[in-house]
Amino acid sequence: MSEPFLSCVHCLAPLKKEEVLWYEIGGKLEPFCCAGCYAIRLAIREADLEAFYERRKGWIPGQPEFKEVEETLFEDSVKRLSEEEAELKLGISGLRCAACVWLIEKFLRKKKGIKRVNINFATHRATISFNPQEISLKEILSAITSLGYLPLPGLTSDPEKVLEAEAKDLLIRFGTAGFFSMQLMLYTVSLYAGYFQGIDPELRRFFEFLAWGLSTPVMFYSAQPFWKNFFMSLRLRELSMDVLIILGSFSAYLYSVGAIFLEKEVYFDTSAMIITFILLGRYLEKKMRFKASSLLRLLLSYQPRYATKVSETGEVLVLLETLKEGDLVVVRPGEKIPVDGVVVEGCSEVQESLFTGEPMPVYKDREDYVYAGSLNINGRLIIKVKAVKETLLSKILHAVTTALEEKPRLQTLADRVIKVFVPGILIIALVTFLYWNFHVETKVALLRAVSVLVIACPCALGLALPLVYLIATQRSYELGILIKDSTLFERVPYLNKIAFDKTGTLTKGEPRIVEVKTYSVEEDSALKVACGLESGSSHPIAKAFLKAVKGPSVPKLTQFRNYPGRGIEGYVEGKIYYLGNQKFMDEKNLEMPDQALKDLQEATEKGFTPVFLGDEKKVLALFIVDDTIREEAREVVRSLKDFDMEIWLLSGDEERSVKRVANFLHIDYFISKATPMEKAELIKKWQEKEEKVLMIGDGINDAPALAVSYASLALSSGVELAMESAQGVFIKKDLRSLPRFLMLSRKALKIAKENLFWAFSYNSIAIPLAVMGKIHPVISAILMALSSLFVVANSLRLTK
Repeated sequence: MSEPFLSCVHCLAPLKKEEVLWYEIGGKLEPFCCAGCYAIRLAIREADLEAFYERRKGWIPGQPEFKEVEETLFEDSVKRLSEEEAELKLGISGLRCAACVWLIEKFLRKKKGIKRVNINFATHRATISFNPQEISLKEILSAITSLGYLPLPGLTSDPEKVLEAEAKDLLIRFGTAGFFSMQLMLYTVSLYAGYFQGIDPELRRFFEFLAWGLSTPVMFYSAQPFWKNFFMSLRLRELSMDVLIILGSFSAYLYSVGAIFLEKEVYFDTSAMIITFILLGRYLEKKMRFKASSLLRLLLSYQPRYATKVSETGEVLVLLETLKEGDLVVVRPGEKIPVDGVVVEGCSEVQESLFTGEPMPVYKDREDYVYAGSLNINGRLIIKVKAVKETLLSKILHAVTTALEEKPRLQTLADRVIKVFVPGILIIALVTFLYWNFHVETKVALLRAVSVLVIACPCALGLALPLVYLIATQRSYELGILIKDSTLFERVPYLNKIAFDKTGTLTKGEPRIVEVKTYSVEEDSALKVACGLESGSSHPIAKAFLKAVKGPSVPKLTQFRNYPGRGIEGYVEGKIYYLGNQKFMDEKNLEMPDQALKDLQEATEKGFTPVFLGDEKKVLALFIVDDTIREEAREVVRSLKDFDMEIWLLSGDEERSVKRVANFLHIDYFISKATPMEKAELIKKWQEKEEKVLMIGDGINDAPALAVSYASLALSSGVELAMESAQGVFIKKDLRSLPRFLMLSRKALKIAKENLFWAFSYNSIAIPLAVMGKIHPVISAILMALSSLFVVANSLRLTK
């Protein structure tokens, strides 16, 4: 006979007989897996919260996390609101079911000094308001850990998964509603035909029961999100559109159930179609929110979480949050710089294209300022911390997220209309019932009130915008633009200014050799030697040389040495060569031909990057390097001028380089040396003057400008943050689709306005007729279906 199964009374972890620890609780011995669980069980009992064990459902057996946390890691998570109130925001690891949330909230609220506790089980995020004069941060953290849960600083939840799950749930509910509604319509058409032409009573009764059965899953399964919001609205005493959806659909359903037995007409199809149409709109909206929510994780990926701190005992890896101004950190080649600060030791080239848009690295030496998120390429740096939280990167991320949180114009308008529309319809339906109840039979009065609710249900309104945006999104994709925010279609037609980034947008963002000047060597020989030298370099400009050399062979390189910010040297096929800027050539005391100096001046004036090649005695060649302008850029700019819009070029590059590109593309307005925040501020100023700006960019330096712009597009060849910040993305890396997209957006907005006009006009005409009893519920259901069909047919014009 097997031994009885034992498990820890607290964490439910299965136990072997020899593993059980018996402790006395309330005069009774109970099995535990460890002393930690016993301590938690004791704490729960002493707090009189043993109902936790009855409440927990879906608990995953296993030991809790027993870890101590440093108070200093949470100091930045505390916001001081006043002398007697502070707010702590943190993540909590170890939540297994809703009972865990209940336990922590109740346990903390019993502590003196705790004012409010709110824990979101879906995101594992907690907000705790407390009086710092009565309870300390350390005591709060200890209270949480004493229950076997682990407090975590910073972002620890995964809101993307929550939104993705919600979108998946809506899709399943919509699919279910669509399937049953299609089957339902087969029988409803026969019932409608019987209403006008007559039908066998037994067949009619059979169809009515079938319709009842088919509409029930839609009403009570597919419509569950609406029911949830319906009851929440009632508790909060705020009437939302979901209240009208439920009242309209459920009243039609409930009336139809009674009508079966009273031998009246049924309207199960009305109930089901209301739910199905609105679910489609909600699903499309949720998908848009899911795409936008992934931005938060992406923003944080640019910021390192740890740093190597220089201490009295050596180098120590620490959490970024523990650093303070004045600390020293070490950054090795290939690592991201974790803070804003000043270089105090070492030199290196740093890739700052995230902020400046410049494809070329910037040489950094002592006393030079560096930014968090930049990439250290080839030298060891010791940096004195100047900013940890208020870095340039954090300011960019704040600007982006703030802009993305703003509601679109039509959504704000819809919210205002709903606050009046929903209670207004409910009052009209109630007055209709009360009025007719004094003049006709109660069932007739009820029928007319139901007609008001059915007609007012926002099926056509729910499809008016989502369907247009769905079709326009598909057409945009065919053109080569992926739409991430459908409100882009309502913004583009009002544009009067377009601002382009330069590097990576109008240019390819890839250095290339545009010209080779030779002085005492053949061009092919000079390219092969330079290619041999660059084969040992990780510098972005190395790719330009490797692409320029014809043939698969690369000369053998030995004794390679890098001089950050100046150049490189090495032995190519046994002979020493140097490749770099003029300063590097001068340091090596190489003879510089007069023609080389003239070529240098000419290249510099045009905004090109000059790179010299020399041997042990003299300069042999000058390579003129530049970023390639996109082949289609000039054609696109010319087409955009037909739209009567100002075209601007905004760049962080040097003025000569920006001016050369602007002149080549015939762009009349340009700004150079613009920081990411300066770009965003400029666009804000324009928009304060009622300008409607479309920003097109590709880098993190464009992200703030993309986020604050009235409309925004990014190139898929750019960094992910720019693509996430923008409302749309060029998936074909080709700007030629832009003019056609502008035309499509104008047509989409026109059709959307027509749909809205029809939806509101239909309600404004049909509702008064329903109140007067001039529209039978059968007719109201048909009109509701016809209005939805009109919206569908009108929206399909976008496919032509």
